[in-house]
Amino acid sequence: MFAIEAVSGHQSQPMPSLFVLIEAHNKPVPFVLLSDELEQFIRNTIKSLWALELLLLLAHDENRLWTPAELNLELRSNVKLVGDLLAQFERGLLVKAEADGRYRYAPVTAELERMVEELKTAYADRPLMVVKAIVSAPDDKIRTIADAFKIRKD
Repeated sequence: MFAIEAVSGHQSQPMPSLFVLIEAHNKPVPFVLLSDELEQFIRNTIKSLWALELLLLLAHDENRLWTPAELNLELRSNVKLVGDLLAQFERGLLVKAEADGRYRYAPVTAELERMVEELKTAYADRPLMVVKAIVSAPDDKIRTIADAFKIRKD
């Protein structure tokens, strides 16, 4: 049987953390939550795992220009989905569409670039936490449908 005990983290770390002691191994395992800023960024920007993978692919090489077809081949997705996500990221000021129809990663602010860097690190270190943040984010389409069925007092 495993016993789990929460122990406070180190003071020198920038984000608060918990250390979980697993009695069978008696080794502290760092358990760091996502920052509130990153969770907000995910809720507002990353609506699916496809969006996450696309953004990380684009951010991997910010100088590379991609056609939607090339991104589709790389992600093994479909061109319409990739096109929709590119348009979403363009509206979100994360990518730039070139005149020839190719796209590149180009966040317009240092804050957006910092959030994507934090996202990359979090996904590399704690992929399940990032996935949980994506799938637990409220879906605007579902909310719109639910709101249509609310009983109003007139």
